[in-house]
Amino acid sequence: VAAGRLTPSIRTAGATVTVVSGSVDINVNVKDQAAANVASALVYIDEDLGSAGNIANTTTDANGDITTVSYNGPASSATLRVRKYGYKPYVGTITLLSNSTTNITLITDPQQT
Repeated sequence: VAAGRLTPSIRTAGATVTVVSGSVDINVNVKDQAAANVASALVYIDEDLGSAGNIANTTTDANGDITTVSYNGPASSATLRVRKYGYKPYVGTITLLSNSTTNITLITDPQQT
């Protein structure tokens, strides 16, 4: 069983209803190519880029971390975007099925220095 989330299905009158139980914690840590913490990087996490709202829209602290975010919706993955002036933007996908910690390395962008 995945830590923090259990998703049973219930069949009723021919329809399938998905029940989301519990929540998962999402952590993100951002470093640069020299493995130094990147403070004030913009971090955006969204499970459905086409709809209003998001899971997180925050910045990293002095340790390169975001404040832990909890998610308890029906999506199984989300888009993670990280950016900061002087670095190439990062875009990736994270899982929402269990607690996760994602470590990102931002690459220096010579056109933005």
